[in-house]
Amino acid sequence: MEVVDDKEEVWVVADTFVMEPAVCGLLLGEVPDLDMHQFTVVRRLSRTEFDSLVEEYFAENGRYPES
Repeated sequence: MEVVDDKEEVWVVADTFVMEPAVCGLLLGEVPDLDMHQFTVVRRLSRTEFDSLVEEYFAENGRYPES
């Protein structure tokens, strides 16, 4: 996991979920429950965009990502 300015880089999915920046990244929590100042949001995805990435992962790897 990369760190920029001592802040962890994350993805925000559906304006709700905060996760490590990878399709199989660890779910860190939900936006309302976290201090978002500790993160650098490198990508915002809709649920549909994230689901598409998961399906692409499955097509390439023959399995769904583990997180």
